[in-house]
Amino acid sequence: MKQQKNMLSLFGKMLLLLLVLTAILPGTAVCAKTRLSKTSARLSVGGRVTLKVKGSGKKVTWSVSGKKLVTITTKGKKRQTAVIRAGKKTGSCFVIAKAGKKQLRCRITVKKKAPAGGTPEEPTPITPPDHKVTDSTVLALADTSLKLAKEACAQNPAGTNCLLSPQSILTALALAENGAAGSTLSEMERAVGGLPVGTLTGSLTSMDKKLSLSKAVIYQTANSVWYREGKISLKDSYLNSAKSLFGADVYSAPFDGSTVKRINSWVAEKTKNKITKIIDRLDPSVLTVLINAIYFKGQWAEQYSKKVSRTFTDYAGNASTVPMLEGTESTYVTLGGAEGFVKYYGSGGVAFLALLPPAGQTAAAFLNTVSGEDFVKAYVNRVNGNMRVHTRMPEFECEYEIRLNALLQKLGIRLAFSDMADFSKMADKPLKIDEVLHKTYIKVDQYGTEAAAVTAMTAKATSVLPMKLTEKWVYLDRPFVYALVDTDTGLPLFIGTIEKVK
Repeated sequence: MKQQKNMLSLFGKMLLLLLVLTAILPGTAVCAKTRLSKTSARLSVGGRVTLKVKGSGKKVTWSVSGKKLVTITTKGKKRQTAVIRAGKKTGSCFVIAKAGKKQLRCRITVKKKAPAGGTPEEPTPITPPDHKVTDSTVLALADTSLKLAKEACAQNPAGTNCLLSPQSILTALALAENGAAGSTLSEMERAVGGLPVGTLTGSLTSMDKKLSLSKAVIYQTANSVWYREGKISLKDSYLNSAKSLFGADVYSAPFDGSTVKRINSWVAEKTKNKITKIIDRLDPSVLTVLINAIYFKGQWAEQYSKKVSRTFTDYAGNASTVPMLEGTESTYVTLGGAEGFVKYYGSGGVAFLALLPPAGQTAAAFLNTVSGEDFVKAYVNRVNGNMRVHTRMPEFECEYEIRLNALLQKLGIRLAFSDMADFSKMADKPLKIDEVLHKTYIKVDQYGTEAAAVTAMTAKATSVLPMKLTEKWVYLDRPFVYALVDTDTGLPLFIGTIEKVK
């Protein structure tokens, strides 16, 4: 009898131990299923939305990141339900629900109310009719994008991180091309793969329109035309094209210190303060400024839940311990000896593509071997599904700026910078391109990516993406190439290199 009691007691202790282990071991089925009912929500001022934490028995702690745009009222003993109410201010923030050690985030975007009986006060920007982007156009744009990236990286001191937005640069060029004529226009068209100005304009603005309508990411683009009042008048036909094709804002200004502040303020507003200055001064001879700005923000479709400290070896062979995001993906990419992966934002539209060059090769050196066609084909021919790609990637934040004059001239745009330039479709007064300035910003972390780009072009008067899984490991623990790509075409919206992690 005593022996039976001892056995029962031992069995009870083992059962209790098993229950305790089940409750505390990470990676259990219960923990893995813990999720928020929504990962993003859009509200009007004064609106509300209900969020629920599902699959968890833990008590939930709710909070708001950044500005207090919303208030939170919780329901239930464990506070697993919360009603989020928007106040009077507009903007974006994150509502964070913490259940035990599990942290869940929902992006809340508060917009203005629609006016009575009307459409929303912040409509989709003016955009041209849909334009079909053909395969040949994609290859021409990809080729030009890679040439821009390679030339920019080649101009950098060794080991410098590089980041361009081909979409921004090409849009600024298209804005200028619409005012060019004769040999100047022909030369600019040849420099972008021989695309006629109408095809270039239609392709770029059509992609902008598609991405701006996406509910998966925030993608905003803006254009503006500035001209010196009293010194030059731009043709109505050009200004009408700038407004109708590019949705451009048009400003007549004195081009003094106050104009510099207004231009930089416009840039800061359009990039959510990620880029706050594009010009320092306006030379007295500058008569026009054409600007494109792009802002991107996307949450990973599957957020990283694990961050580890691992070694990153930079371009010079120096090793340092940095925070790395660790996860698995299902899309594998290869290109010229490099291995990579694709990670999507939201429900698609834009994806993050990373490429790890062969050992011993810097990111810039590898990028120099890649053509636009190679890049697009690598994305189009990606191995999707039946893959488990184990990944590691450092969190990083990068700012970059470059004067594009020499780079564009190397691509073949020379007349536009000379006294022989012909921008007669823009103005009666003879103009030539003076400077092309480009600034970019990107931040990649466990939640997603935020990026911005601005391209400003000044002009002055001439002198006269089987059931058995294949496993791969892609650890970005040394220099790598990355891009934000359009998931329909594989075209890089942003493309950059990481040679070192600060």
